[in-house]
Formats: sequence, structure tokens, C-alpha cells
Amino acid sequence: MNVSAVFVAAFVASAVETVGMVAIVAATPQGEECGGAPAVALDHRLPPHDQQTNPDPAKEDRAVEITEQILADHHEQRRMFALLDELGGNPAQLGPVWERLTVLLEVHADAEERLFYPRLLNVVPGSGGAGSAQDETKDAICDHDDIRDGIRRSRQHPVGSSDWWQAVRDTRIANSDHMAEEEREALADFRQHADWQARHDLGIEFAVYEAAHASGVPLTDRDPDRYVSDHAR
Repeated sequence: MNVSAVFVAAFVASAVETVGMVAIVAATPQGEECGGAPAVALDHRLPPHDQQTNPDPAKEDRAVEITEQILADHHEQRRMFALLDELGGNPAQLGPVWERLTVLLEVHADAEERLFYPRLLNVVPGSGGAGSAQDETKDAICDHDDIRDGIRRSRQHPVGSSDWWQAVRDTRIANSDHMAEEEREALADFRQHADWQARHDLGIEFAVYEAAHASGVPLTDRDPDRYVSDHAR
């Protein structure tokens, strides 16, 4: 056999072997060649709405939860105080921003006193000593009264004046102290002692109350001891 015949024969044999390997691979379900389960054809279409599994609210609706609602309010309050820093001494700009911020502070404090702290007092165990729900609640009410006092004093002075700024700073300090303490104590305690559904339901109620009173509420001080006595079981 001449060299050309040998070359042609080798080429044909190689082609046949290649075709055979391709056929084997094509016939092998993907996944089996690595020792895995046979591949299953996937249908990426969503099932009808009424056949879809209801999502776990603890995973899907985590933002609608009372401690998250309060934290979101705190973030917005901090942002608004920072905006006052940026505006400097322009009363035409300071006035509307401060007025909006005072509404946020008023409504937030009122919502906490009507909804959050009564629930805290009856969910978190404690004997009334330092660090108890009663103690945390009294501190919060005192802070709220200090915040309301700062707002009242600011309204007695021209926007942008030194006395006005002093009242704004006093309000900011009282609010900052309150937020830090609340985040460290009351919110942490409530997460640890209230179940998910209770936190979720209260978050919805809190959000709706704030929306319903978006234009503001009267500034009403509360006596801390009487408040705890009235709401603790």
C-alpha cells in the first residue's frame, strides 16, 4: 500500500472515531458524566399567581417591622438636622426645613408613646429597676418632653437668629441622646422578646399612624411616672 493510501485510511479511521465520540456525548444526559443526577429540563415560566407559594414574611417584608420603622425615622431626622448645617444662615431656606423636621419629630414621638412604648412595657420582662422596660420608657418620655421643649422655644425666635439656633441645637442634642439610647436598649429588647408577627403588625400600625398625621400633632408633654403607671400591666 502506497503512502497516500495509508494517509487516507488513517484519516477515515480518525473521523469515524470522532463521530462515535460525538454521538456518545450527545446521548449522555448532562450531569451523568460527572457522577451527578441526570439533568432535568427546566421550565422558567412562573406558575399562575394563585398557585405560587406565599413568601415568608420574615424574609420578604423585613422592612415592615416596628424597630426598622423607628430606625428609618431616626435616619431621616439625622439627615434633616445635617441639612440645616448645610443651609447656613438663610432664613428662607432654614424655615421650611426646620418646620418639616419639627413635624417629623412631633409625630414620631407621639407614635412611639401611643404604640411602641405601651407594647414594650408589656412584652419585655423587668422589675422596674435600671435597664428595665419601665426605666427605658421613663427615659424616652423625658427625652420626648425635652425635644418638645426645644421646638417650642425655637418658635419664640426669628428663624436663623442666635436664640433660634440655640433652641435648634438643644433639640438636636436631646434627640440624638434619645435615639442612641433607644437604639441601644428599647429596640434591642423588643427584638429579643417580641415575636416576628407582633413586630410586623406593630410596624404596619406605626407607619399608618404617621401617614395619617403627616401634617403634625399638638405638642403634648407627658409625665414619665404616670405614663408608665397607666400603661404597664
